[in-house]
Amino acid sequence: MRCKLCAEKGVVRCATCAQLMPAGRNSECENCAWQRSFDRRARIHVETFDNAGTRQRFDEFCQWLKHEMGAHKAALRLKHYVPFFSFLDSHPVGLPSYAFLLEHFSAEGLRRMQTPMLWLNTRYGVTADEQLRKEHSEKRRIQEMIGSTPAGVGRDALLGYWAYLRTRQADGGTSISSVRLSLRAAKNVMASASQLFDTLPSQK
Repeated sequence: MRCKLCAEKGVVRCATCAQLMPAGRNSECENCAWQRSFDRRARIHVETFDNAGTRQRFDEFCQWLKHEMGAHKAALRLKHYVPFFSFLDSHPVGLPSYAFLLEHFSAEGLRRMQTPMLWLNTRYGVTADEQLRKEHSEKRRIQEMIGSTPAGVGRDALLGYWAYLRTRQADGGTSISSVRLSLRAAKNVMASASQLFDTLPSQK
């Protein structure tokens, strides 16, 4: 099935790029239409940033994104990356380090921001630190473990054990992964005495 214009005129030239296109598109081909749509969306989003540095970096990112994805896909995905630059706008620290971004977004959040991170790496050489990412993930899992433990003598004992393990880690006697595994084992022991963590396990 074809529209009347396509059936009667066939193809015409795009008024923007002069390439042949289906006559039913009227004056602009699909690629030029998406180029215009992307540029319009980029202009709208850039106005939400207060800092000139953020505006400049967002504009650089938009041009890079359009080159990497093409105008169509870039226009559809652009809004997903705005929170990344909104954070940079509210924390004007210049060029953000991986550690700084990791602290805010967490490892899981940065995985969802792979495209801006790839741009930072390509444009500014900001690289991911695998060891730092692993440590951050382990710390988050420990915090979640402690946070899910009910208040009581069991939780107090667990916190005391955690403080001891941190001392060992600071001295180089254990790793962050071993700290988490040890805390998990200790919590299981506490839970075997009482699911409410209101009783310490006996020697028996």
